[in-house]
Amino acid sequence: EPHPMTILAKLGARQIAGRLIMIRLPGTSLDADSARFLRDNQIRAICLFRQNMVDPAQLARLTADLRAVMGPGALIAIDQEGG
Repeated sequence: EPHPMTILAKLGARQIAGRLIMIRLPGTSLDADSARFLRDNQIRAICLFRQNMVDPAQLARLTADLRAVMGPGALIAIDQEGG
């Protein structure tokens, strides 16, 4: 497996930032535009809020779709304070 610095040297600033930040996703499903944004910017962390959740089945689909786009090492968090 390549050294992390070798990987970072090949990435642009947006891709490096994408690996360091957590974003918020609109809606209850992963649309094509959001999936493209996640892939293009190599986003690896996302926080879900109340408006992202309908029921357990929908949430399972959404998190599976997110993992498929962001990779197995994705961090998917759920807001507890207000969500």
